Amino acid sequence: EIDREFNTLNSLHTRDISSIEPRCIELYYKSKEISYYRGQQEALVRLLAYGLNDKRDIDTIEPYLQEILKNALKKEDYFYYCKGLALQAGLLEKLGLYKEAKATLEEGITHFNKIDNKDLRSSIECYYDSRYIQLYTLLKKQDLVELYAQKLFKKAEILSNSDPQKNSYLVIASRVLADINIQQKRFEKAN
Repeated sequence: EIDREFNTLNSLHTRDISSIEPRCIELYYKSKEISYYRGQQEALVRLLAYGLNDKRDIDTIEPYLQEILKNALKKEDYFYYCKGLALQAGLLEKLGLYKEAKATLEEGITHFNKIDNKDLRSSIECYYDSRYIQLYTLLKKQDLVELYAQKLFKKAEILSNSDPQKNSYLVIASRVLADINIQQKRFEKAN
């Protein structure tokens, strides 16, 4: 039931945290009540991600990050640990700490091989490529933005169709590559 509710939240495609935050908090406590680890982690990840996108105060969303990382290490769950580190990089970007954000992403990458599930490992690799696109966009390093967009597109194409983020990754990569090709006047590639 909790997973179904998360899928419903995913399908809303909204950036309005005020409508989603109360639902995520409710799902977090429901999950905690029945000791459903994945539900707790998903709720925290979404609260943190939505908070970042909504430009919430860091003090408000940082506790979610600490709980994600703590829970993941306790369970030796490197998928959520890597997800937490990627979100931490987002917090650091928000503070203008780009060097630290890059170092945090690089730390996360060192744990990919500890994720046994191939589909989850592929999914987190795509997530990191999208984070690198964000970081290098902020740093105005268009060559690296293009490189990571190409990597993201190739990896997303082979993601399992059951991965709820597959289409989002393909759209992100396609938009970024189209924008770059238009800016570079490579119109034949922009289609």
